Formats: sequence, structure tokens, C-alpha cells
Amino acid sequence: MNGNGEKSGDNSLAGIRLVLEEIRDLKKELAEDRKQAAEDRKQFAEDRKQFAEDRKQAAEDRKQAAEDRKGFRESIDGIRDALVVIGKVGRRIIQTQEKHTGLLVEIRDILKSQRRNGRNGGSH
Repeated sequence: MNGNGEKSGDNSLAGIRLVLEEIRDLKKELAEDRKQAAEDRKQFAEDRKQFAEDRKQAAEDRKQAAEDRKGFRESIDGIRDALVVIGKVGRRIIQTQEKHTGLLVEIRDILKSQRRNGRNGGSH
């Protein structure tokens, strides 16, 4: 026994219990840390996978936008070509109309001169 009335063996057991409790607590903390690390690795893998998918989608979006721009430019070129053709056709229509108007004016003038000269359309 020591001066306090306790056995020195009891102190040793109490100390061993404290050390064992500390070891148990450390084991729990390590297990929790491992579990958290595993969850973090899993989350990181998911995030990396999502990032790769997002990057792939962005590349596809850029490709689609480029194709859309190309299609738009081709459409604009087609419209431009169509407007040129429409302009040419319109000029030809105007030229034809001017020619026909000229012919009608000539016919009118001929008919007027025939009337002045005493000729009526049907009597000779």
C-alpha cells in the first residue's frame, strides 16, 4: 500500500485503463478519418467525372456552335446568291416591260396617224 491507502497495483491498472481508453479513442478517430478520407476520395472521383463530362459537353457545344455558324454563313451566302438572281430577273422584267411599253407607244402612234390620215381601223 502507498501513503493514501491505495495499492500501487490499483494505480497501475488505472493508468493502463486510461492508456487503453486513449488507444480506443484514437482507433475510433482513425476509423472516422479513414471513412472521411474514403468519402472524400469518392467525392473527388465523382467531381472529376462530372468535370470530364462538363468539358466534353462544352466541346460538343462549341462544335455545334461552329456548325451553326457555318450553316448560317452558308444560308447568308445562299440568300445573297438568290438576291443577285432576283435582281437580274427583275432587271430583265423591267427591260422587257420597257420594250413592250415602247412597242405599245409605237402601235398607239401608228393608230393615231392612221386615224388622222382618214383611215379608220376597219374601213379601207
